This record gives sequence, C-alpha cells and structure tokens, in this order.
Amino acid sequence: MLESVSLGLQDPSQRCRPGILSIKLDWRVMSLLRLTDQNLRLKHMWFATNDGQQFFGRIEPGNRIVVRLDIVNVGKTNALITVINFVTLIISVGERLPQRPPYNEAPANLPGRIEIPGFSLQSGITFTQAVSDNRVLTAEELQGIRQGLVRLYFVGTVEYWDSAGINLRQTAFCRYLSFNARPAHDEDMGRFQRDKDPDYEYQD
Repeated sequence: MLESVSLGLQDPSQRCRPGILSIKLDWRVMSLLRLTDQNLRLKHMWFATNDGQQFFGRIEPGNRIVVRLDIVNVGKTNALITVINFVTLIISVGERLPQRPPYNEAPANLPGRIEIPGFSLQSGITFTQAVSDNRVLTAEELQGIRQGLVRLYFVGTVEYWDSAGINLRQTAFCRYLSFNARPAHDEDMGRFQRDKDPDYEYQD
C-alpha cells in the first residue's frame, strides 16, 4: 500500500525511510493523503537543486525545476514500484486542468518519466526519488505565478505491482504552488496545495 502526497522544501537533516509516497513544498511536512491496504502514499515533495541532493528555498527563473518525492509504503506487504511519471503545468486561475492528464498522452521517453525496474518497497519504508520534466520558468512566468494570475501544478503517478505480482496499481498526485497573499510577499516561498480533481488525485 502506498500512502499520500504532500509538498515542501527538502530538509537535508531528515533521513529517508523506505515505505510511503510523500511530497512536500514548504518547511513544514503536510500529510495530505491516506490510503489502505495495498496502496502507496505520496507524503512529501521538496524543491531540490539540479542534482536532486540539496534543497533550495524558492523557485528561481532560469533554473530547471527539480523536486524530490518521498514514497512510503503504508500497506502490510511489499510494493514493486515500476514507473514514476511527473509533469509540471501552468494553468490560468479559474481554468480546469486538461481533461486527460498529460502523462497519459506522452510518449515513453517523456522527460519526467522514470522507469524503476523491479524496486521492491517494503512495508513501512520510505523511498526518495528526484524528478524533473526539465521545465525552466521565465521571469514573466514566475511573476504571474507569484501574483496569482496562473498556477504552477505538479502532477504525476506512481505505478506499482502488489506483493502477489497480479494487480498493477497506481497512486496519482496533483498539487499546485500556493502563497499566503496575492501578490506573494518576497519572503513567502509558497507551499504545495492539493487539488481534489478526481482525474488527477486518486489511488486504485
């Protein structure tokens, strides 16, 4: 079972435990999603440097966006992770996400697609993976995000087999970067907010 998704800044002092899927986008850990028996949880998402090893406090124009996903198995048995899909989207405020998630339409060589052949995630263990679709924001795009004119979304899936190797399952996550005010204060680095669109946020 893979659990939920939250987003935040990566704290290098925190060690990775194998077993739950997590995402965080702030200094605080957000526990956003809880699943049952055979599911994975996306627990934290962190902004990271280009090598995926260090955190930074905010997105800067001209830098490739990289995040680290903490994937936790909250089920009672092992989960065999096979693929992670990750895509960033910029959507005008008030508009809906595309009817079909972009990773469903993309070719197998999508930059944000990572194949993990046969990684067995034990119950109660956390697995961390740096992901990026190679998006680089312009100064104008970042200004629009911080002014609240558009939203920067982080969407994706974790695909895995159950312990019996019979059922291929999927945990999908959908988060956008939000701020305390519009426009955002200079010191506000933002945090990830969960979008409840059932086509993008689910566990099967």
